[in-house]
Order: sequence, then structure tokens, then C-alpha cells
Amino acid sequence: MQAGMTFDLRVKGALIAGALSVTAVMSAVWAATAASTSPVSVRPQIAFTRIAPLAPSTDSLEIWVTNADGSGERLLTSRGDFNSWSPDGKKIAFTREHGSFNYEIYVMNADGSSQRRLTRNDESDYFAAWSPDGSRIAFASDRGSGEVWIMRADGSGARRLTSNVYCCTTWSPDGSQIAFLGKGVYVMNADGTRKRRLARDSASYAGPVWSPSGRQIAYLGPGDNIYVMNSDGSGKRRLTRTPVEDDRLAWSPDGRRIVFDRDVPGDYPSCDIFVTRVDGSGERRLTRTGACARSAAWSPDGRRIAFTIERRDYEAGIYVINADGTGQRTLTTGGGFGGDYAPAWRPRGNRR
Repeated sequence: MQAGMTFDLRVKGALIAGALSVTAVMSAVWAATAASTSPVSVRPQIAFTRIAPLAPSTDSLEIWVTNADGSGERLLTSRGDFNSWSPDGKKIAFTREHGSFNYEIYVMNADGSSQRRLTRNDESDYFAAWSPDGSRIAFASDRGSGEVWIMRADGSGARRLTSNVYCCTTWSPDGSQIAFLGKGVYVMNADGTRKRRLARDSASYAGPVWSPSGRQIAYLGPGDNIYVMNSDGSGKRRLTRTPVEDDRLAWSPDGRRIVFDRDVPGDYPSCDIFVTRVDGSGERRLTRTGACARSAAWSPDGRRIAFTIERRDYEAGIYVINADGTGQRTLTTGGGFGGDYAPAWRPRGNRR
């Protein structure tokens, strides 16, 4: 959310730091599509970003990992904001602040070792998303007026693909195209050619999100409701109809359902996790937290959903629920003010 630099997380980090920037409110990175080749038996894991208690600055963002049963929680780096897993689950792309709100992209091994800086410039780079084959990383940059760049996974060969981009780069499952938000929803070839606008109206920082088959794209349209269209822009249809805001959507691995969070009546913050079929039928509310449940992420097998619950005291933790809404359990409880955000399941790639 795919997923990285979450909208909630960067807002919180900026508030803690006492300042707010465009970079600080970028949305969750939607993880690059992970091709599952010769999967091995590995205990499911979830990475997340923790805002350290009473953090004096956004340097106090930390990246942690936990097993999906809540055991084995451990710190990977004390300075970083999770962006995305590599498709094989062996590496993590993340951002780290240098100076005042200048974010640069790093990569580390899944155990936190071998941290390497990939970008170096005076403007922020963020929202790093791996290509499905793991050979390239697309990212957003504050260079110029907001741009999409691409580089090799080792940081070499960086080049600009666009200008005047809003946010949210996501790869098509076959790696041939990249979708992003500008003044609407756009798609281009992975080399930056054939840019075309597919939808004029888009909302929020969430999406666009490719279906697992690559044949459809979901996005937030007018009224902050969910829309789906074919990958060429045809066949647009509205899936949700509500006067309140839907946000942070993600396709199920089988492509049949979309999970999202929705504002619900109550004092701020108040939101819960919902799911709908891709034809708009069968909408169900999965959580009733009395707080704010958001940033839902499907497990690779589609059986479970991880998400954040943010309490009214701004403490947040990571939770897991079965895809039918049963069996909710607590994985992490955060570390005080700030807490844990943006859960991302480790892909089931070949990790030998």
C-alpha cells in the first residue's frame, strides 16, 4: 500500500517536530506486487513504523518487525520510515531524515543489516516502490515541482520520468507501467513514455492501486468514494456510495475484494475497516473499535488483514483480524504517544 510514508504517520511526525511540510503528509506507499516463486516455509512477518514516545523530531521514527502472531517483535533501525518490502521479502526500502525535513531513500536487509543510502540531494526523496522483479525502484521527489524518478535497486542510474506529480507511484504487476496521481489518475510506461490521464477526478493521497491481474485500477474519486476502472481508463464504475470519506484501499490477493477504511460517526478520530466485492456488492464492516482503525493490509494468502488502531490519546498499535471480521488480536501496543503505524506483510518470495 501497497504502502511507506503514511499520511497518518507523517502528519504525526510533523506535529511532534512542530512543523508541517508537503513531504510530511504523503500517503502510504502501496507495496510493489510480489511475485511468489518457490515459496519456502517462513513464519509470516509484518513490518511497521513506530513513532518513539515523546519523539523530539521525525528522526525518532523507527522501523520494527513482528511475527504475525505477535511474537518476536524487534527493532530494525532507530532512524527510518518504512516504505516497502522488496518482492522477494529480502530487503526493505525506507526513508531517513537528513537535516530539516530532507528525506533520502535507503535500503536494508530484512534483518536490519547492511543499511545503504541510495539518494543524495538537497530535496526530499520518498515513497519508494520496488518494481515487481526487484531490479528498480520508483520514487517521488521534491526536486522541481514534484516528480517521479526511477533508479536501479542499487541507487545507480537515477532519472526523472515526470514533473508536476501529486504523489503515489504504483507499479503494474508485470512491471511495464507505473500509475500515479497528478491532476487526476495517470499511467505511463515504466520508461516514462506514453503518459496519459485515465481519470480527471481523484481524491486524497490513497491510490491508484492496480488489481493483482493488472487489468483494473482502483482509486478514490469524487466524494472520497472508491471507483474502479479498466487499466486503459474505460469502464469506470463507483463501488461505494457514502457521504463520509473512504480511504487507504487495497486489493485482496485473489482480486475479488477491496479493503478500505471509512470515517464513521463519532468524535475525531473515528474510523473503521470495511470490505467490498469489486462489483460493489457485499459491503461489510469488519471492525467496531470506537477509535480509528486504518491502513489495512492483506496477508499474502488473503486470509488475514493487519491494520492500525489509533486511540483517542494518540497511542496506536498493530492488530490482525480474519478476513471475515472474526478473531481480532493485538500484535503491538506502541510505545506511548505516537505508537505503531502502516503494517506491511512480508511477501512470500523465495528467501533462500
